[in-house]
Amino acid sequence: MQFLPIVVIFLLSFTLIMGKPQNQQQVIHIIIIINIVIRRGILPQRLPGREEATLEIEKPSAYDYAQTIVKNMLKPTPIVDTISEEDKYGNTGEQFHPVGNLITGSFKTISNVVNAVVDFPSNTATKLGQSVTGFLGTIGAKVVGLI
Repeated sequence: MQFLPIVVIFLLSFTLIMGKPQNQQQVIHIIIIINIVIRRGILPQRLPGREEATLEIEKPSAYDYAQTIVKNMLKPTPIVDTISEEDKYGNTGEQFHPVGNLITGSFKTISNVVNAVVDFPSNTATKLGQSVTGFLGTIGAKVVGLI
């Protein structure tokens, strides 16, 4: 029963839009009825199942006050502004750079040799297949009489 006013407004609005009332008097009556339904509160304040949102205001806590007091007493300076470059990055591994290059170069060489050994049968079979195909193509051309 609570949805009856909504249905009434919908039907009146539909009549107003799609029904093409005959004159302005009918339009005015429909608008007045819709306004009365809305003003008198015949519609529910909120639809059932809907929740209302409340504005939450964050209040300062005791920790905020304590932090403000300590900050004003000690007046700390930011670490980023006072730290030196070598303390900031802390990477002093450049002294072992030649050793790293030796290890990396050794693994690169070993990897290239292993890849060459693994790829040799495949590459040989591909080249052999291409040469056999070319030779058979030449024989076929001679048989047919193209050459």
